[in-house]
Amino acid sequence: QSYSQHIAHFSFVLYYNLFLFLVLKINFILF
Repeated sequence: QSYSQHIAHFSFVLYYNLFLFLVLKINFILF
C-alpha cells in the first residue's frame, strides 16, 4: 500500500509542477 501511495504522491508532484510551468508560461506570453 505504501508503494501505491508513493506513486500517487509522485504523480501529484509531477502534475503540480507541470501545472505551475504552464501557468507561468501562459502569463509570460500574455503579459
